[in-house]
Amino acid sequence: MNIQELKLKSSEQLITQAEELGIENASTLRLISATALTPGDFDSQEDFEDNVLERLEVQKNFLLINKFLDNQINFAQPHIPKKK
Repeated sequence: MNIQELKLKSSEQLITQAEELGIENASTLRLISATALTPGDFDSQEDFEDNVLERLEVQKNFLLINKFLDNQINFAQPHIPKKK
């Protein structure tokens, strides 16, 4: 998928796609900002789009790692002795 395809999607479509990737509560998550990126920062529009897509991939992986950690914590919680 390229940046043009992402731009054509509505917020609802992007949220649905995120949830299909296994990202729970995608509509309420704070996402890594790409506002620091401007086309003028790059030699070409293609370089800019590649960088935005790379950030989106990093963001997706970050969210998947957080989901994994949440699952591990939820699994371990019943096995942690309660404080007295």
